Amino acid sequence: MSKGIKLTIISLVFILLFSVALLMAGGEEDRTWPSIGNSRPSGMRAFSILLQEDGFQPVLSRQEVFDTEAGDLIIAAFIDQPSDGFFSTTKSSDLAKLSYDKHLENGGRIIALPFPVDFDDATERVYPQSLETEWLDEPLDVDYVSNYEEFEPTWAEADFSVDYSTSQSEQFLTYGGAKNGVIVLVSTGLGASNRRLGEEDNAEFFLELVRQNAEPGAKIIFSEVAFANTQGTSAFGLFGSWTKTVQNQILLLLVVVMVTLGTRFGLPIWQLQRERGASEMVDALAHTLRR
Repeated sequence: MSKGIKLTIISLVFILLFSVALLMAGGEEDRTWPSIGNSRPSGMRAFSILLQEDGFQPVLSRQEVFDTEAGDLIIAAFIDQPSDGFFSTTKSSDLAKLSYDKHLENGGRIIALPFPVDFDDATERVYPQSLETEWLDEPLDVDYVSNYEEFEPTWAEADFSVDYSTSQSEQFLTYGGAKNGVIVLVSTGLGASNRRLGEEDNAEFFLELVRQNAEPGAKIIFSEVAFANTQGTSAFGLFGSWTKTVQNQILLLLVVVMVTLGTRFGLPIWQLQRERGASEMVDALAHTLRR
């Protein structure tokens, strides 16, 4: 095979791989993934930056078991409406519910943001609706998507009694007391996505929603377990987030032990070797002649 043919084949292979990469990247644009670490259209990276500029402390959490402090606000995004009204059917949901329950028992608040499975299709069907509440200075136009089923997190046993509807009588915002805390249900989280945050009054609304449910400078925990963006919990992690520090210390200790076992300390040991001289040569020759 000539050199020219080999170069042609190699070039075609590289073009094929590049095309596959472009197709995969294009497919990611349509994927619904409302993570604050996602800069694509369906992510909430821009929302987290907006909160940070307003003085809040946005934190991404992929832990199944996590602890919260007084004043922390949890924002839980999830995709579509699963059968139990909140979580996708993952093994981690039961562990996360315990963390959410503990947060509510301590008087914490949770904002639930549903996202559709087909992000592009839903954003094409979005139309603005005017929303007015007592904590908004003026009515705001927010994203709304029709034909969206109502949902409730049945596991929380919340009493949803406070509703806010749009000017067209569409239910958009619901408050529910759960244990000692509050769950805030938003009709759709599309307005908090990177693609839609800058449209209508979405940025102003979601920022004010956080302000009403968290103190200035509070930590905003984006818990992404609900849409299966999870990081497995180890046996240590089941006892609480403090065990993460213990686990890291143990790993560091093992590294130190392995390094020290393979390294010699102290003064160098000199290997002494007996040098052969003329006397040894004479003795050897005499021994040979005696035989």
